[in-house]
Amino acid sequence: MDPKQPKELIEEAIGQYDERCKRKFGDCSNYRTRFLPSAANDVGLVQYKCMCQAGLCSGAHGFQVFNCSKDDRAYNIHCWGRQAFFYKLMFDYGFRLPAHPFIKQFLDFYGVAASQFVPNTWKIVISYLVISIYKGWKPSMSTIRCLFQVQKRGLGWYTLQARQGRKNKLKGPESNRKWKSDFVGIEVSQGTDWSVPVQWRSVRVEDKNEYKSLVLSEEEQEQILYMQNHNHTVEDLCHRTRLYLCLLAPAPDFLEDFRFNKGPKKYSLEPVGPLVFGSVPMIINGRGDDGLDLMIPKSEGNYYVYNLIDGERVLEPNIEPPMFSPEDFSSETAVGKNLVLLATLAQTFGKVKTPPPAIDGSNGDGISFLQLFLLFSGVSASFAEEEMDPAAKKASAAAKAFMEAKFQEKNQSKKRPAPTKPPPTTPAQKKANTRTDVVVVVHPPVQVVSTSKGAPRGSTSCTGDSSKSTPRRDDRPITRKHAAVPTGQKAVDFLADLMERSLKPSVKEDVELVKRLSNEERAAGLLACVNQVCVFAHQLLEPYRPSLLRKDKKLVDLLDESTPTTCAKEARELRENVIHYKRGQDETARDLDTLRMQHSALQKSFDDLDAQHQSILESLKSESSLRQKEKGDFEVYKIQKETEVNDLKVLLDETKLMCDALATEGVNFANSKVAEVLAKIKERHPKLDLSEC
Repeated sequence: MDPKQPKELIEEAIGQYDERCKRKFGDCSNYRTRFLPSAANDVGLVQYKCMCQAGLCSGAHGFQVFNCSKDDRAYNIHCWGRQAFFYKLMFDYGFRLPAHPFIKQFLDFYGVAASQFVPNTWKIVISYLVISIYKGWKPSMSTIRCLFQVQKRGLGWYTLQARQGRKNKLKGPESNRKWKSDFVGIEVSQGTDWSVPVQWRSVRVEDKNEYKSLVLSEEEQEQILYMQNHNHTVEDLCHRTRLYLCLLAPAPDFLEDFRFNKGPKKYSLEPVGPLVFGSVPMIINGRGDDGLDLMIPKSEGNYYVYNLIDGERVLEPNIEPPMFSPEDFSSETAVGKNLVLLATLAQTFGKVKTPPPAIDGSNGDGISFLQLFLLFSGVSASFAEEEMDPAAKKASAAAKAFMEAKFQEKNQSKKRPAPTKPPPTTPAQKKANTRTDVVVVVHPPVQVVSTSKGAPRGSTSCTGDSSKSTPRRDDRPITRKHAAVPTGQKAVDFLADLMERSLKPSVKEDVELVKRLSNEERAAGLLACVNQVCVFAHQLLEPYRPSLLRKDKKLVDLLDESTPTTCAKEARELRENVIHYKRGQDETARDLDTLRMQHSALQKSFDDLDAQHQSILESLKSESSLRQKEKGDFEVYKIQKETEVNDLKVLLDETKLMCDALATEGVNFANSKVAEVLAKIKERHPKLDLSEC
């Protein structure tokens, strides 16, 4: 529908469009909005607050909300294309009008209207836009297409879903399942563009999901890697104040308090804190001095302010640029996740009685990987804090804060009264009631303890009060069939006990051994520690995975995402791959030098050809100018000759007329003279017959 067309044609096109939508989008036709003028006050207040937050009440930005009727549906278009409908939850998740150019590019590629994407989709798109602004990226559809695929949701709606092997890190809060009846009407002012498609369409998702032919740039590959591993939340990224500072949202409208008659007031924007990118806390401000009041005071947290000028990040004046640490990217992603997993496992399993396996150091001494982990986490008091590198201090603080927060959360959950169960009545219920309700069942890879030879190192000893040779069920050692490690102390106390026990046999030797490690060796030890614990925990939990999935699915998912493949065979394959990779690098470097030489020769030939081309162009230009000049001279000569010919034609015509006049006059004169001569002859000779003369 072209708005420049006559209104009669637009109305006819809208009528045909409505009929087509009723046939194709039957699911949407079943939902009418609950935001009606006759709705309850609380429903109207919800709509009013949302529209004020989005700046759609006053119409100052070219868009204004209008009252819906009970016959309106989400796909309808009214008022010659100036009125359309959007879901309220879209604006709650960060969608704004006018939309960012990337959103229009996003919708144009998939060929559907903005309201056809379920609201959860806008969490992904808006969060990606905010991350791109903070990282200084150019938003790319290739990144979205490589990470997500579009899928149908009913008749008319579409959603983005993570591709197989990819993770959606931008899920955000749980979705509202009643959003289909929560749509509002928006009217665009005369002469203002919608900036997004508003006509509902049906597309083939198979045609839109092809992505293997894409050629990604280095920045797009970096975007895909970061979007798969970052730890930012949707709540922080899509905060309405942050959207306003990033120029992704207009200023909110005035909000009138009708309950207390206090008059109109500006809808308040809460101050926001910084986001950490590359270990640098920062806030992007595209609002100049107006945006400074929307940031938390720097006394509450040190951060950098970047002004957004023409889409580029510019550090505030008189501030020394921060040092971005590429190494910290891993701490935001996989390694950071492994540390979180370690803390979670430590708190879940409590005090592990089985000593951990050891890894061999470069000097031939055995080093417990838990010693290295405790060293880097800062739990051990045997090492001075000033001897730790900054990365270790940061990891220590993060690990302690996480474990203490988890412990407090667990204590609070323990204080809640547990629901009482009815007493068992049947024998099956009594048998099932003897099992522990909440228990983590593990199988450590240790040797089963025999009662005759005692407990070997690495297993739990068996003691029994009974005189029988078979111990009680509670005192039996850990076996493959059943084992339980109850939660013991705080996570910090648990780690401290482990450190004390691991360093107790030879404290001085272990301390000196660990102190001699360089920062690179410490980093390698930390990674080995994390990998070993992940593999060890995965082996423990694998036999009981089905029961753990029912008890704590999040912990199992975290374990699966963080478990590396570090068996001996795979390690050898990795080493061989590294050797092949290095050889390939050397060959590539040699080929690159050869290609550079060829490129230089080709560049020289190209320069020569370019010089010849320029000379030919100059000669052609001069010849063309000469031809133009000759053509101009010829045109002038032609005009002159045509003028002369025309003059000669006029002179010829005049001469002809003069000759005709003279001929007529001569004939008349001759006739008169002949008549006179005949008259004289008649007078002299009357009898002469002159009739024939």
